[in-house]
Amino acid sequence: MDVNEKLIENRAGAGSCKARGAPVSPLVIDADQLFQGRSEVALRHGDAVYHLKITRLGKLILNK
Repeated sequence: MDVNEKLIENRAGAGSCKARGAPVSPLVIDADQLFQGRSEVALRHGDAVYHLKITRLGKLILNK
């Protein structure tokens, strides 16, 4: 199962839990899976695109 399949599976489960009022745990994605050897990924949220970068010191920076 790749990252996209996990996101779809988790998103489907999260929606049904919220409808019942049960607590929903956050989706956890390993950074290695998300970045796949890159130092930057783009995340779309609504109409905006955010850039998540790994610095030389291994920290994460999120920019719009």
